[in-house]
Amino acid sequence: SGSQGSKRGGGGQTFFYSSGGQPFSQYSGREEAEEEENTDIAASLPIPAKLAQKGGEAKFKLSNGRAITLKIPAGTKEGQKMRLKGEGNKCPYCRHHGDLIVKIKIK
Repeated sequence: SGSQGSKRGGGGQTFFYSSGGQPFSQYSGREEAEEEENTDIAASLPIPAKLAQKGGEAKFKLSNGRAITLKIPAGTKEGQKMRLKGEGNKCPYCRHHGDLIVKIKIK
C-alpha cells in the first residue's frame, strides 16, 4: 500500500498515492493550461425599460452570427446577469461548451 507522496506509474504521467492507496495524477505544462481554458462568452444586452418591467423575450445575434432568444423575467434590473448554459465557446481540448453570460442594460 502506498504512503502519502509515493510515486508509481509510467508513460510520462506521475501518479501520487494518498495514504488510502487511491491515485491522483499531477499534470504539468500544456495539460494545466488546458484545464484553465475559458469557454464562457460575456455579452451586454440593451433592452427597453418596458421589457425589463413586464418581462418577455429579447432576440439578438452574437458576433459569430448565432441567433439567441433570451427570456426576460418581469422585474429585471440594470446590470443583472443571466447565464445560458452550453451557449458559450467549445473547449478545444475536451469539447464541452461554456456558458453565455448576458449583462442587462436598460435603455
